Amino acid sequence: MPALKRFRYHWPLLLLLLVYCTLAVWWSTRIPLGEGPDEPGHAEYALFVARTNRLPDQRLGDVPGEGHQPPLAYWLMQPLARSVALEDRVVILANNHNWIWAGGKDPAAFAWRSIDRHPYQADVLVWHRLRWFSIGCATLTMVVGYGIALRLGLRKSLALFATSLLAFWPQLLFHSVLVSNDPLLWLLCATLLWLLLEPNPKPWWPWAVGATLGAALLTKQSAVMLIPLIGLRLWHLRHTLKLRSAVAGIALSSAAIAGWWYLRNLLLYGDPFGLGLYKGEFSSPTFSPFSLHDWGEAMHALGTSLIARFGWMSVAAPQWLYWLLAIWIGLAILGIRRWRIEQHWQLAWALVGLSFAWTFAFAVLSGQVGWQARFLFPAAPVAACALAIGLERSVKTAAWLLPALLVTMAVGLPNTVISAAYPYLVVEPQPERPVLALWRPDTANPIELRGILLPQTAKAGQPWLVNTLWRAVGKQDRKWSLFVHLAKPGSESESFAFDVQPQDGVWQALRWTPDDWWEDLLTINLPTELEPGQYEVRMGWFDEFGDWSRAGVWSQHGVLLGDYAVVGKVVVE
Repeated sequence: MPALKRFRYHWPLLLLLLVYCTLAVWWSTRIPLGEGPDEPGHAEYALFVARTNRLPDQRLGDVPGEGHQPPLAYWLMQPLARSVALEDRVVILANNHNWIWAGGKDPAAFAWRSIDRHPYQADVLVWHRLRWFSIGCATLTMVVGYGIALRLGLRKSLALFATSLLAFWPQLLFHSVLVSNDPLLWLLCATLLWLLLEPNPKPWWPWAVGATLGAALLTKQSAVMLIPLIGLRLWHLRHTLKLRSAVAGIALSSAAIAGWWYLRNLLLYGDPFGLGLYKGEFSSPTFSPFSLHDWGEAMHALGTSLIARFGWMSVAAPQWLYWLLAIWIGLAILGIRRWRIEQHWQLAWALVGLSFAWTFAFAVLSGQVGWQARFLFPAAPVAACALAIGLERSVKTAAWLLPALLVTMAVGLPNTVISAAYPYLVVEPQPERPVLALWRPDTANPIELRGILLPQTAKAGQPWLVNTLWRAVGKQDRKWSLFVHLAKPGSESESFAFDVQPQDGVWQALRWTPDDWWEDLLTINLPTELEPGQYEVRMGWFDEFGDWSRAGVWSQHGVLLGDYAVVGKVVVE
């Protein structure tokens, strides 16, 4: 009966968590692999440990960009990382050279892969499983956040309201489905705040606080911001707690868990945080705290990424969404403008201030890229509670329109804003299609022609449409161009030549990953002076932007047949 009573008391929270998990898993399937800040590096860290059974060494170039991170999150990911065969514990992505942060125009850093669809397999399967870890940590953060709300004095219904903001706020929902150590840090920061809000600490309290701090320090270096927070709580308890024994318990338990990591970094790199090598491999526009221009850019980046900025800060939501949620935030601020801050709320707001201070320090270290609201999310439960209180005071019961609005956004954003940024350039694998021609470059993986619709007649001076289906066996090392030649049967020279990049340059060969399939509709404008008659249609791949060499055409038995394939004939009228 006690368990049944607890269920009846908390069933709205359980229902909320169920809705969140359903939406989060769905979001994780609608976001292409790697399309989130640093997600490829975090996935590579977990899979590197799963492959090698050791921690990365930055001096050896292991896990570039993320090798400095403490290992706890990646250790906890190991059951998922090791759930596939050893050869599948890899990160396979191909950079988009037209990406907006590389000087191009595309918001996508990578692209959908043909095998990134149900049923997931190989390296795609393990990546999606690693995302489940983040979703699990975020779910537990909401549970602890609900407990924080109760300890901050919110009644049950208002605590549920605050938890719904955590669950469905667009930016939080986005980051909670990416492979990262951030969701574990959110959970540990929330747990620590919940412990610090304990009104009557027991003898075990310092050890629990220290263990949680140690776990946070073993998750991410930014957890150092929690040390002043603990100091503030000890100051509050200075008359009711034996400070020396409490400090000793906290220090010993945290050092026992995380101390070895910072000592290792000191011995290996001469830097306990291991950030020296990290900064050396990282480039970003600098941020000057003495520049009003830099502050303007920083606050714009922070504000938009607080609400909804997807991808690598490269996919913006519609402007109306920012204004709508900003109005709700403004209403909440109006509701708490004369709020008297009590002692337990001092701790809560201190966490917000410390999160901002860390974000500022990181921006000074790494540049403008450091101004991302995700670095404030360790304090998200506090912000959610403050929003809940402020909205209840300013708009009363109408405040519940906000969770309904957020759920509606959570349902709609993946198929509108996110899908628009990541169009499918590939098609589903079609292994039943026979190999019509096989190109095997000297230094790259084979390219297969798996289908062609070739009109048997064409008219000079008019477009001739040829639809093709291709498969890349693996990644390529150059931007191959396709040539289509029309030649008289038996002639060594062509009568007409047509060269084109795959999908008119959108789907460059450098973007292909193993087992990618794509269709390419070729619009070939035949010249009016082309002599009528029958022609062979010859296709091949050549290095247009390099040495102009052609990829060889091979038989299924490994015999070199030449540097082009005859794929059919056409009669030009």
